[in-house]
Amino acid sequence: MVSVYIFYSREINMKNLLETAKSLRMDFFAEKMEDFLFEKVLFFQQPKNKLIEKFDKLYQSLPDINTKISGFEKGFVSVGSEKEISKEDCDLLHNILKEMKPWRKGPFRLFGIEIDSEWNSFLKWQRFENYIDIKDKKILDIGSSNGYYLFKMSEQKPLISIGIEPFIPYYYQFRAIRKYLNTDNIFTIPVSFDALPEVKGFYDYIFCMGVLYHRKCPMEMLAKIKRIMADDGVLILETLIIPGNENIALVPEKRYAAMNNVHFIPTLKTLEIWLKKSGFHDIFVLDITRTSIDEQRRTPWTFEKSLVDFLDCNDKNKTVEGYSAPIRAVIKAKVL
Repeated sequence: MVSVYIFYSREINMKNLLETAKSLRMDFFAEKMEDFLFEKVLFFQQPKNKLIEKFDKLYQSLPDINTKISGFEKGFVSVGSEKEISKEDCDLLHNILKEMKPWRKGPFRLFGIEIDSEWNSFLKWQRFENYIDIKDKKILDIGSSNGYYLFKMSEQKPLISIGIEPFIPYYYQFRAIRKYLNTDNIFTIPVSFDALPEVKGFYDYIFCMGVLYHRKCPMEMLAKIKRIMADDGVLILETLIIPGNENIALVPEKRYAAMNNVHFIPTLKTLEIWLKKSGFHDIFVLDITRTSIDEQRRTPWTFEKSLVDFLDCNDKNKTVEGYSAPIRAVIKAKVL
């Protein structure tokens, strides 16, 4: 096998992940991931994938700007100051970031440029931030999008934070932010959860937010999550639920809120049963919130349509298909 360290500079994110894991003496993790990451690098270097070609060209065109300024203010993940960038570079950066849309998670502020994402992700963050203790922990964020929550978690200084995100635009959005943000030990792998190698007992905290209802076999996913968690591991699960106390789940006939990849939406009771049968205990409901059109909305940085377009125009408590409008539960659970 050709050494995984033969990387082009454009895939430095995945190279650094291995180097960081080895420096932290995570040898078992590095051994399990090395060949897998090398294959991902080869995939990203093939010339036939037009989406990768487009976004890699955008990423390579980003201006080189050095800054040590970063922070987290009023929900923004902020990098740099407008005083550190020329008008020419500012215009270039703005145009490239706009070309990288849709920006679904955020908000971000780069050198004074505000990225107004579809989701005001800070609202979700506030629902669980006081219930996590991730300093010096190994983190996995499933469906991490552009890394908004990974960057927010960096405030608490985890040992290593890894996101997995198969959607190419979101992966390059993460890399664009990471190019300027001076934060160590944060990585994203462009891969689905199914394809992620099982490193059993490795992760201290796993975040699975906005993913479970997209799975055809949600309990299989929960079982795999349990297998790759440390003995004292913690799961933060955020997912759609339906009202009621019965042991049932909604199976949308075609679409739910215009999404064609929603398979199961359980009641809270059913969700707790799934977790217990998958090997979790100490199940604690942190929050239940109906998604508002202030939290998820249209902006110039995202799609032309958003939540307001997917609700019944005469009854905002229903989707356009007639189902209960989105309600999201945030749950904290531990491994048995």
